[in-house]
Amino acid sequence: MNNKIITIPNILTVIRFFLIPIFITLFLFGLETFAFVVFIIAGLTDALDGYIARKYQLISNIGKVLDPLADKALRLSAVIVFVIVGVLPLWVLVLMLSFDAFLIVTSIILYNKKYVVSSNIYGKLAGFVSMLALISCFFHTFVAPVHLVLVYISLVFIFVSIVSYIIKVKQDVGVLPLN
Repeated sequence: MNNKIITIPNILTVIRFFLIPIFITLFLFGLETFAFVVFIIAGLTDALDGYIARKYQLISNIGKVLDPLADKALRLSAVIVFVIVGVLPLWVLVLMLSFDAFLIVTSIILYNKKYVVSSNIYGKLAGFVSMLALISCFFHTFVAPVHLVLVYISLVFIFVSIVSYIIKVKQDVGVLPLN
């Protein structure tokens, strides 16, 4: 475990945070193609930071916290703009916000208790399926209703990842942090 704060993976995560308002601005000003490119670049920084962190043993506790926050912020920003323009229903945003609020609050409580939950295969699958679903939303006029089916599938994956997260925390810590 690397406890440095300034590492290449963490820098890539910070870049992802900075790309989010650029993505939103481009999209809402009708520059969907440029917004799509920024969204893809942000998604690639996620894959790249994880790869570099594992390959060069640069995994850090701060990275374990910031990386999922950046992922959630990117995903939620995309869902928000797709709800604004009518591509996705509002309830999808409400459900994702609820899932993410639970995970963020729980993660903060656990982090304050010096416990960090690493991502697992379920979380990685949920992230991958969510990205595919959101990419399909850019092409909704060509793939409808496939984009909605992918979004619904991603919600199932997110729910499964939350259940696995709860099970892992209960095994490691013994009680849920919100008890």
